[in-house]
Amino acid sequence: MNTQIFPIFSSQHDASDSKHQPCGLSSMDFNTTNITGDVYLQTLKDVKKIQGGRANESFKGFDEENIPIFVKINRKIDGILQREAESLKMISKSGCLTPKVKEIGKDYLVLEFVQFVDKSEGNSSFSFGSQLRILHSNASERFGYHTYSYQGHQKLNNEWNDSWMDFFKENRWETLFQNLVTEKDREKEFTLYTLGMKISDIMEEIFSNSLPPQPRLLHGDLNPGNWGISKDGFVFYDPSVYFGDIRYDLACHNCWEDFDEEFWKGYCGEDLKMREWIDSSKRVFKLYHAYILISCYLFNGNRYLLKKGVRLMNELIAECSIKSYPSMITRWGGVEQRDVLLIQCGSYNPVHKNHIRNLLMAKEHFESLGNTVNMVMVLANEERIRRKCGKRRAFSLLQRFEMVKLVAEPHNISVDLSQLYEKELLDHLQGIFPGSRLVIVCGMDVLEYTHSHFPSDTEILTVKRVGYEDVSVDRIGFTIIDHQNEEKMSSTAIRNEEKAMRKFLDPNVFYFINK
Repeated sequence: MNTQIFPIFSSQHDASDSKHQPCGLSSMDFNTTNITGDVYLQTLKDVKKIQGGRANESFKGFDEENIPIFVKINRKIDGILQREAESLKMISKSGCLTPKVKEIGKDYLVLEFVQFVDKSEGNSSFSFGSQLRILHSNASERFGYHTYSYQGHQKLNNEWNDSWMDFFKENRWETLFQNLVTEKDREKEFTLYTLGMKISDIMEEIFSNSLPPQPRLLHGDLNPGNWGISKDGFVFYDPSVYFGDIRYDLACHNCWEDFDEEFWKGYCGEDLKMREWIDSSKRVFKLYHAYILISCYLFNGNRYLLKKGVRLMNELIAECSIKSYPSMITRWGGVEQRDVLLIQCGSYNPVHKNHIRNLLMAKEHFESLGNTVNMVMVLANEERIRRKCGKRRAFSLLQRFEMVKLVAEPHNISVDLSQLYEKELLDHLQGIFPGSRLVIVCGMDVLEYTHSHFPSDTEILTVKRVGYEDVSVDRIGFTIIDHQNEEKMSSTAIRNEEKAMRKFLDPNVFYFINK
């Protein structure tokens, strides 16, 4: 049943351009015999390779009647072009323009060639908004689609679901992060996978601040390069349709390019409630943007996009998970004081009792001064550990995380897997704990290293250690506290002797290592 979310009205359309416009035709001819034995393709004339998307090879040519056509070839992924053809037809049935499908084969798709004009001509933003409104007016009773689809090279499960949050969480978000550890080095991507699963845990809270969406027909991959305007009007192309949250389509576009007011006039019209709902969905948009950026990283390996996606995920975790710090500001005796974040960096190869003891002593010290305290254990960079300990004596990041988790969770200590270095690490943690007073907690054996590598205005708290009683540094914001235990304890010594393991490791960590 196709109910409408808002009224549809007709308007004049013009202006735009496209990545499928001919740009520097190469001398590489389209050899149909090498690509496929299909009779139809062998009838095409003057076929030249042109610039197109990364997932397929793109060509322009002419059919037997000298009508220009656009050809896509994909010999690697079965079904990807068939799904695109079906998506184009679905959008066409919805009342919007798409390139007409002329022929479909096993490894090729032939479309009419659409000549686009510059997007700066005419009122293209208004046309975009009004046509997207028409597309999104097509409704379904459930979220999903009757068949799978593709985004880039990723196969998407569109199994029907009554809940959009469950559909997105299971069929998009968690699938993406499972693909990361399947297609890339599992150890290398474990940090990212762990962060993704943290977002999964708080997804209900992310969606809780706005009204639930209704199932509407989506383009599915609506980046700024997947629409244009021809002499006949506004055209959608390269779709991956299913029924979902309209905000996802909007996020696909404004992840790369903002909408102007003309777009919103065309999209929302006089529907102020629709605009208010969209404007109140900042967390949801942040989630979708993170998904889009990490998807692009999986597709093309662009680490700049990865960094932006990770930043958004960390912001979501900070907004949703630190409920005890709504403002991060506490007043004591009329003096405004920031809450403290204690940061302990270490190899934890393996984590031992002194690591936890030092953090808890530092926490007790700051709480005695009237502060509220958060703690985080930061796992050192993988390569740094291997250089320090040798590859055979270094636990993997996954193993170190599992060990630290065993001792950190009972004390409500966060674990950071960002693998960032000093200044970048502080900026990263300040983003997760906004407004916190950052304090580095370290033993005296690494005091000089910590002093020289962290910015001079960073506070350091050190714990006295046997054999290092005379070590000190000249630094503002430097605190020393006593250690009651006189026994020397280090990860290096523990690794070399099972007796030391039994004595200085938490029983759960000892069991984990032996297991």
